[in-house]
Amino acid sequence: MVSWSGSPDSLGLLAAIRLIFAQHGVQRLFSSALVDALRLLPERPWSGANNGDKHITAARLARRLSAFNVHSQTIRIGQLRAKGYDLADFALAFARFLLAPQ
Repeated sequence: MVSWSGSPDSLGLLAAIRLIFAQHGVQRLFSSALVDALRLLPERPWSGANNGDKHITAARLARRLSAFNVHSQTIRIGQLRAKGYDLADFALAFARFLLAPQ
């Protein structure tokens, strides 16, 4: 793990994303599904209640994740195609900035 000079909220966001992928037990998530799952997490800075009612959006999520060199791409899940994230794209960010899950 390396030190992070950015916002502590960004590390919390990264940890929440790791948790969401684990809870869903999937390799890929559409941006919209990831945003919906993040909004459901209680008392998080991006949930809206603590951020002047500015909920996280797919565009805001993409902007925040770009700091970790993670970018959305067009992915396929079943017959559907949309912008989203592959868990493998987070591997380096998780390893560099988060403690290993217990």
